[in-house]
Amino acid sequence: MSTPAPALVDAGWLARRLGDPSVAVLEATVAVARSVAGEGAGRGAWERRSGREAWAAGHIPGSRHVDLIAELSDPGVALPFTAPSAARLQAALRAHGVGRAQTVVAYDRDHNVWAARLWWLLRAHGHADVRVLDGGWRAWTLAGGPVAREDPPVAPGDFVARPQPGWWATRDDVLAALRDPATCLLSAQTSVQFEGLDASSASPGGRIPGSVNVHARTLTDPRTHRYLARAELAARLGAAGALGAPRTIAYCGAGITACSDAFALRLLGARAVRVYDGSMTEWVRRGLPVERGPVARLVHTAASRGADGLAAR
Repeated sequence: MSTPAPALVDAGWLARRLGDPSVAVLEATVAVARSVAGEGAGRGAWERRSGREAWAAGHIPGSRHVDLIAELSDPGVALPFTAPSAARLQAALRAHGVGRAQTVVAYDRDHNVWAARLWWLLRAHGHADVRVLDGGWRAWTLAGGPVAREDPPVAPGDFVARPQPGWWATRDDVLAALRDPATCLLSAQTSVQFEGLDASSASPGGRIPGSVNVHARTLTDPRTHRYLARAELAARLGAAGALGAPRTIAYCGAGITACSDAFALRLLGARAVRVYDGSMTEWVRRGLPVERGPVARLVHTAASRGADGLAAR
């Protein structure tokens, strides 16, 4: 059995490989900002748009910007960022020149959350050699890495998407987990989103009953955006009960930051980890049970899950 490729690389590792045709570098940043247009409830709402503009202003030499909204989401599903079909993902990666034998390095400008999403998408579609640039653009610039602004043409690649089991959880999987004390439901939301106290959030507030919470951006250094040391990652995820759980399903508002929590668990050796792609957006739209309010203790047990609340389906 071959040894799995390391999932995380640093700026020095990538700098030594710039221009290497066996390495494809992809930026996955999505821009998230409050709207200044509209009136009433529409004014100040959160908007998500392509991060290509920031990439065009300066990026890692040789990198391409992949659009997680327009290219790597399913346009036929009325939920943001739903994973695309294998055919759609394959076409997008080929258009960016990615080959089936290449090492793919993903990076972003926001604590690795978008890069982790791209990593998850590619691994779930069978591409084994995918890395996340630890700290992304922030770490690259702090290390004095070169910056490019050109957008040269690229030859089509031969990337192949082969969907793999064990990466995604469905709504029914989460419903089953409500009665399964061996499955940890891990929220990557902010604490105020998790408690349902942030009315301005871009995604529904509250939590799936019985969940524990580790906000994705608390897993990185606030200055460098690099993941915390393994021991500290293990301590944070372990304290919530996620690291030692036989099975974990990660979720968030729309399936993005959940990938960062799930990625961190994979870094620490956990394998029975899946991402609930619909996350709170789908859960709330389906009228499924939601808990709100402060959590005194982060404990995942069958009793704390409010299984009787399933009548709300």
